[in-house]
Amino acid sequence: MQAAADAFLAALSPGTANVEPLASKLAADVILRTLFSVPIEDKTASKVFDAFRTYQRQQPVANLAALVPALRWLPFWQNRRVKRSALEIRRLITHLTHMRQDQIAAGRAPQDLATRLLSTQDPETGTRLSLSEMVDQVMIFFLAGHETSAAALSWALYLLARYPHFQDQVAQEVSQLMGSDNFAAMRNLSFTRDVFRETLRLYPPVPMMVREVKQRGEVFRGRRVPKNSLIIISPWYVQRHNRIWERPDEFDPLRSQEMPATNCQRQAFFAIFFRATHLPWCRVRDG
Repeated sequence: MQAAADAFLAALSPGTANVEPLASKLAADVILRTLFSVPIEDKTASKVFDAFRTYQRQQPVANLAALVPALRWLPFWQNRRVKRSALEIRRLITHLTHMRQDQIAAGRAPQDLATRLLSTQDPETGTRLSLSEMVDQVMIFFLAGHETSAAALSWALYLLARYPHFQDQVAQEVSQLMGSDNFAAMRNLSFTRDVFRETLRLYPPVPMMVREVKQRGEVFRGRRVPKNSLIIISPWYVQRHNRIWERPDEFDPLRSQEMPATNCQRQAFFAIFFRATHLPWCRVRDG
């Protein structure tokens, strides 16, 4: 992670810059180094990153198939492009995984996450992850942690650029840890954590999500929700609601210090319970 951060900083230069592609590359670099001990400059790793970027850009802005399942079977040209990109990603990750299996068999595999996942036995069955199962796990790591992490970092850097006095506070706090390789010391970055917390409130990487009701329930103001209906939950809207938050559109990292454990922090901040599992009668809608 430190090596990926150093590469990210080396790519920056004074002046105005579009930080989003750099943050996206950083997030992918961290994932690839953590999983397979390869930097993003590696030939196959670079292809994986490019393929994921292509795949994400091909995704529709509004996924109507999530709301109308019958649309998933229609031969849209965009669906074909997305599927081709997904197959290319899977081919590349299969190649990396297969090489790691060979390294494990030869006794020269690095002790990274991929090696541990492939070497760990199920405590009940004694089996290990198959090649296909391992590829699925890596795909999840990328889809769940790549673009969302990059978006959060991009917005945080944007907000710090707009508010130099907060940027100075972050720099001062981080300077106290310079030279330390103790990851546990990160917990001392309390103000930096508050900056990311406020960034996630204003600019959640997933601004809305769909949930399918698995049993009849009741939501806000006593409204009843029938079984099998769909509801759209919007962190972006709830986390900016003026009936819940004071100064909702203002970037204020000190908010969590000034309002500890308030109802808005506990009940209306989706970064804490991001998967909305606090709605026991809902489940994630496929697609």
